[in-house]
Parts: sequence; C-alpha cells; structure tokens
Amino acid sequence: MFVLLKQQGLFDLTGDMNQLMLPVERDLAARMGVSRYAATPLPSYLEGVRTQLDKIWAASLANDTGPQSQAALTRATKETVELQSVLKAALATGHLYVAD
Repeated sequence: MFVLLKQQGLFDLTGDMNQLMLPVERDLAARMGVSRYAATPLPSYLEGVRTQLDKIWAASLANDTGPQSQAALTRATKETVELQSVLKAALATGHLYVAD
C-alpha cells in the first residue's frame, strides 16, 4: 500500500513529514524522557505499527472494489497520516519507544 500511496503522491514513508529527530545517546534520551533513535526499531514497535496499518488499510478497502479506488486511497491516506501524528506525539512525549 505504501508504494501505491507514494505513486499517487499521497504519502511518502521516507519523506520529511515522516521523520522525527530523536537523541542517539541512551543517557540523553533518558534525561529527556523520550525514546532514543534506533536504526532498527524494537520488534514490538514494528509489530504494533504493522498491525495498526493493516487495520487501517483493510477498513479503507472494505467497501471498495480494489486498492486503486480513489475513495479507498483517500481514506487510507487520511488514517495513515493520523497514525503518523499519533506515533510522533507519543515518541516525543515518552509514551512510545522505538529502542530499549
């Protein structure tokens, strides 16, 4: 789905809007009360994000004829961007961690 959203110019997983600057050093992250950066996020983080994206995409496609339906793409984009915002806020406030 990410490939399709990117092809349509709707969402870019590697784009600037999907980035968040996190400290690399464990001690600094702990003092700030936030997750530290991880080149490879924790498996639990990846699993949780994948689960939420699967739910979003399944629900977006449920009433449409296929993944290229404009209505499905619009819903999937909107909900993916909302999830992105929630994840960034949770990471920035120490409610979610991508690294140990």
